[in-house]
Amino acid sequence: MSKFPQIVADIGGTNARFGLVTDAKPDCGEYIIVQQKNFDCASFDSFEELLEAYFLFLGDIKPEHVCVALAGPVEGDQFKMTNLNWSFSRSGVKAHFKLENFEVINDFAAQACSVTHLQPSDLLLVKEGSGNGLSNKAIIGPGTGLGVATLAHNGSIWQPQAGEGGHANFAPSTSQELALLQALMEEHAHVSLETLLCGKGLVTIYKALCKIHGQTPESFEPHHISEYGASNKNDLCRESLSLFCRALGVAAGNLALTCGAKGGVYLAGGILPRIKDFLLNSDFCDGFQGKGIMSSFVENIPVYLMTHEHPALIGAAAWLEDHAQNSWVYIDS
Repeated sequence: MSKFPQIVADIGGTNARFGLVTDAKPDCGEYIIVQQKNFDCASFDSFEELLEAYFLFLGDIKPEHVCVALAGPVEGDQFKMTNLNWSFSRSGVKAHFKLENFEVINDFAAQACSVTHLQPSDLLLVKEGSGNGLSNKAIIGPGTGLGVATLAHNGSIWQPQAGEGGHANFAPSTSQELALLQALMEEHAHVSLETLLCGKGLVTIYKALCKIHGQTPESFEPHHISEYGASNKNDLCRESLSLFCRALGVAAGNLALTCGAKGGVYLAGGILPRIKDFLLNSDFCDGFQGKGIMSSFVENIPVYLMTHEHPALIGAAAWLEDHAQNSWVYIDS
């Protein structure tokens, strides 16, 4: 039994992306992923129908190893997707498709798994630091929500740990952020990191700043805030984007302190690559490093922006390699 080919997938509430892993480069850890295809989840009545569609797309290729990354908690054998009327079991899918391996992983845990397989061209240095190769790594990413995960080496493999760190309390560290928190508390019973650090969070910050400055907010969407802020077309959009970047830096630094991420912090999600130039010139690093007597702990931790378009597919391949239930037998091509 060869370890390749493998099917990997990243499945959200709206779209699903599949890929076929055909090889891995042992010198750099890069996976070769081809036959990538997007599907509209709403077009399928079940996960099994979706997977069958990708098998049909592959034609005569019949992989026996599959790993899918799902948005949401992943526990046990049974899975129910919140935004889709899908329910399936690990054992049921494995038996139905006669698979050797069928693995399911949280989508942000998959992002975490990807970081040790990303290539230099997939990473943009945000903050310099030497890092410590086998030390813990932290991953944080604003997108639809705020994903948070850690990665630890257990002596043989990298083990991801996904959690719900995006729902930790937002803690202001400047008078400006304190004023922002006070404005947000008038409308939100719980002001979490995700209240600010996601797509909708950009609009939330903007509206709160309008209230603070006594201005009437425009009907802006998240992309307006980022675009007008980065291009300096609107002062409050720029202030919103600046606060967003600094708050992300504070949160990323807190995560590094909490999990001892001497191996580096990795920024993920769909927002940051679109504002990367603004991010690099923002107060992100000041927020990251401002840890009082523990500032020295984080000063040498590097921070990278993940620029790869589909890191969850890479992470799914890495998870499958490390956690497959059967031992791989390598066959020379």
